[in-house]
Amino acid sequence: MVLWLEVLRKYFNVTSETVLTWMLWMVVVQCLFALVMLASSGIRAAILAKTATGIIQNQFIYGERLYGISSDYTFFTPIYHSLMGLVAIYMGMNLGKKYYWFLPFCVFIIVLNGRTGLITLAFGFALMLVKRMLSSVRGLFQVALIIVLSVTFIILGLAFLQSIQPDTYTWIVSGFEDTFALVFEGSKQGNYEQLTGSFLMFPSQLLDWVFGYGVRVYGGNASNIWFGTSDIGFINDLFMGGIIYMVLLYGTIIASLAACHKKSGKVVRDSKIFLAFGVVLLIANYKGEVARSGMVLTAMIFLGYLLSTELKIEEKKWQSA
Repeated sequence: MVLWLEVLRKYFNVTSETVLTWMLWMVVVQCLFALVMLASSGIRAAILAKTATGIIQNQFIYGERLYGISSDYTFFTPIYHSLMGLVAIYMGMNLGKKYYWFLPFCVFIIVLNGRTGLITLAFGFALMLVKRMLSSVRGLFQVALIIVLSVTFIILGLAFLQSIQPDTYTWIVSGFEDTFALVFEGSKQGNYEQLTGSFLMFPSQLLDWVFGYGVRVYGGNASNIWFGTSDIGFINDLFMGGIIYMVLLYGTIIASLAACHKKSGKVVRDSKIFLAFGVVLLIANYKGEVARSGMVLTAMIFLGYLLSTELKIEEKKWQSA
């Protein structure tokens, strides 16, 4: 799909804005599939039998999440949709307010599948909004309007979910409760308890810090017999290849984002969208192994490319071999 979008962009006078818009419409299509699955348990079961055969036996997850069509419902796809939400915000701020209408669809499909995507979107959202808020009085009012509309949509969306899918509603609300307990009471519960407790594990020897053990400690790997289990991406990368591996891996990603930022125009640079992408990666890789995700990294590379380049008219013309 990415290659076809780039062929259209390069040879058929399709602009980067148009390609980004198409990608946002794909989010809308994903939401339509999700609504169908919410409305019909039979259709949902048939779709998940083809797309989520490895996890539908987990009744805890099956009862609360897995909507739309995806190869990874619970983590990578919500992170991808948080990136698309940031694109909608960027385009709404700079190319037309109509693009803000895509944001509710991004939020809707995120909350149905993975709360982490909502957190990454919120932090990236805040970073971009602060820049706009400090730029002008008009920006301040724009930020206030976006926040009010976003909160209103979330409240209405939760009310809708409570009526048609109470298990999903309870799961989402429990995430908010855990976050409020952590922020206002300093109490670690739910995922926060694991992410700051048993999941924080480190090599025992200096040499292993540098080179790692060559294993992952995620999920049901055999290595967990010796080391334990951790969902944290940074910990898994540390055990896989140590500090050297992590520097090469994260350094390449950061260098790519920095190159796109440097090459992009003033509007893109001022929006801080590439910095927001970096924040998404930082937060997401603590909750899971986002650096192993072809979906997220490919999307980020392609979005960075689109945002940092706009071919000249003469370069877009089809030339036969």
